Amino acid sequence: PTNPDFIVEIDGHVDTGAERCVFDGRMALAIELELMAGQPFTLNATSGPGVPARLHTVRLVHDVLGTFQVEAAFTLGEIRRHLLGRDFLRLVQIGFREHQAEFYVTPAP
Repeated sequence: PTNPDFIVEIDGHVDTGAERCVFDGRMALAIELELMAGQPFTLNATSGPGVPARLHTVRLVHDVLGTFQVEAAFTLGEIRRHLLGRDFLRLVQIGFREHQAEFYVTPAP
């Protein structure tokens, strides 16, 4: 947050079931966030125990779509995937062209 030129490149999976973006807590350290300084938050799945996390405001940068600011959850434990949740999906338009095998993503108008 203090250096807008400091970027870590990762893959994120779009998850329409996730309310917000979720990143492994190690990513907070990689972008020099103080993980434990964020607001405590528990991620709840449809089954199993909740996952403790901390909320931080971050910028997501895509070379075509642009820059987006979201309040993301950074987990205190290790997770297998970084998720782009509905908070991100409110900022972009995603479309599919049936029978054409085409996929479109644009910034929301």
